[in-house]
Amino acid sequence: MSGIEPLAPDCGVERIVTPRLQSQVGYRLRRLSHLGVLQLTDALADIPVRPIQYSIMAIVEEQPDIPQALVARALTMTKGNLAALVTELEAQGYVRREIDATDRRIRRLRLSAEGAAKLTECHRRVIDHEQRFLAPLNQAERTRLLQLLEKLSIGHSQNLATDAERPAMAQPAIPDRQEPAIE
Repeated sequence: MSGIEPLAPDCGVERIVTPRLQSQVGYRLRRLSHLGVLQLTDALADIPVRPIQYSIMAIVEEQPDIPQALVARALTMTKGNLAALVTELEAQGYVRREIDATDRRIRRLRLSAEGAAKLTECHRRVIDHEQRFLAPLNQAERTRLLQLLEKLSIGHSQNLATDAERPAMAQPAIPDRQEPAIE
């Protein structure tokens, strides 16, 4: 049945009922992901660290001197997009990027002392956020959810293309512009 209904009893929030979308896993995952990112953004806003920056810093914390390209791959991002985010983190003083001693093409990442301190506060807030976000689930359901998400991640990991394998996005044709002749 399509229409508008309460999201939950006595919550004061309504949702549009769309049976086709509600039955699609991708729609539900994307919607929950969006809500989670919005809430996490609010939780981290005054630090200031964005959720994607938190993810980068968390990976670097667990794997000091990790090549920047591996962080991009772990987050399924393009190397260029990650490079821009790392530049921001460097400017904030949270991450150091160093050239590899044996291969100058490789950039290795390490947290600064300030970055490690910020990340400690971020971890606390992320844990608090996840407790609130997952409150509708009991512990067994949370564990099962993580197991199922991991199973899906592993099942689809071989489908992820690297930057080199991903086809270039088509760029719109821009006609050559004729410059006026200077007389």
